[in-house]
Amino acid sequence: MYKDEDVARCHEAFIRNISALKKESGLKWRDLLREVGIGENGIWVWRSGRFPTLWNLIALAEYFDVSLDELLGREKKHIEAGRLKE
Repeated sequence: MYKDEDVARCHEAFIRNISALKKESGLKWRDLLREVGIGENGIWVWRSGRFPTLWNLIALAEYFDVSLDELLGREKKHIEAGRLKE
């Protein structure tokens, strides 16, 4: 079972990683969300502490060609400025 702090750490990693990937892509939030089929409120809802749906996570991971574990900061690798680092 996951603890609250594990979930919070995972959420923080998601926000950090998706922000870095978006920045690297050069897209505005509105354009990125539209590109992957997510409503324009997505990032604001996520920043308020809620996770995206599973399907939104999958769409984002596929768009940026990263795994869900990488996107959520659950692997040894992490994303910095859109690049995977050991």
